[in-house]
Amino acid sequence: MLQVINLMKKILQQMKKKIYKYQNQWILVKHIIILMKKEN
Repeated sequence: MLQVINLMKKILQQMKKKIYKYQNQWILVKHIIILMKKEN
């Protein structure tokens, strides 16, 4: 049972890292869009 919990924790941590990365990319994309709009 403990092994399953540890496995779940590992998976959750990996997902958090991926989600964090995606959020950062999305923020970057939004900034680029805002900058492009200002240029026009």
